[in-house]
Amino acid sequence: RAVDGGRECAVMDINHAGEVIEGKKKHALAGKGISDLYQGEEYTTLSEAMLQVWKTGKPRSVERLAFTHGKETRWREYYFYSLPTGEMIAIYNDITERIERQKEILSSLKVKETLIKEIHHRVKNNLQVIASILKLQALRTEDPEAAEVLRDCRNRVFSIAMIHEELYRSEHLASIHVVDYIRHLGEHLIYEFLSVSPPVSLTVDCDESIDLDIDTGIPCGLIIDELLTNALKYAFTPGDHGSIRIVFARYDGGYELRVSDNGAGFPPDIDFRETDTLGMQLVTNLVEQLSGTIELVRGRGTEFIIRFPAPGRKKKYYR
Repeated sequence: RAVDGGRECAVMDINHAGEVIEGKKKHALAGKGISDLYQGEEYTTLSEAMLQVWKTGKPRSVERLAFTHGKETRWREYYFYSLPTGEMIAIYNDITERIERQKEILSSLKVKETLIKEIHHRVKNNLQVIASILKLQALRTEDPEAAEVLRDCRNRVFSIAMIHEELYRSEHLASIHVVDYIRHLGEHLIYEFLSVSPPVSLTVDCDESIDLDIDTGIPCGLIIDELLTNALKYAFTPGDHGSIRIVFARYDGGYELRVSDNGAGFPPDIDFRETDTLGMQLVTNLVEQLSGTIELVRGRGTEFIIRFPAPGRKKKYYR
């Protein structure tokens, strides 16, 4: 109950559970003021909470409070509420074991987080080694067609390596920030094709809030890699001022990816779904893997529109 005009509270009664937590018998606690039982932060926190309950009549909780038990620091949670008689009931528990378990879990999670980051880092490094080997082999290959195939393979490997690099840098370790990934990949490909393509400007228009997991990010990265590669290799002629635009946005519970250019346009006599080139076959297969649809818009330049459901959704898109 409150005493001394509410400036102090005294213990009137305590049950057996309270005796166990306090380590003292009822006769040693009854009648004692809060200032006699607690010191420092323990006293300040509890007395303020009790004073608020006494003044307002509204319940008050103290979710986590450290206190000294002998030479050991333990933890408690408190809940105070008032009675119509003006007295207060204090319900409290020793939560030390729960806190210790939480610390163990957090420590275990930290170790696992470090291991996952290390795995992504090593996978990225190994993929970059493979990409470097492919580049060296392309430089030593005299057959231009074979060198081009090796370069394309290298860029595919690089697009996957970038996914692991983004995951390594991600705070959550489970998703990549799409806009950063697309910009990085696009800049890399434009640099790679400087020798065979006229200068190209790249515009990336992405929903800043979109993150993708690795199972969705890798297919998307490979699709973007193939469509950008096709545009850089075939869309523009010397003297052109090339422009490529990539849009990635939410669409009907899923996502929409648009890759467009202002180049010569996709050949009208070729069905992109029936070509014998690995690049377009890979694109159509990856779109199918994402349970999505792909559409080619012919006109001034070329635009591919790909729509697919968010992970965990079964819906497919049809036009």
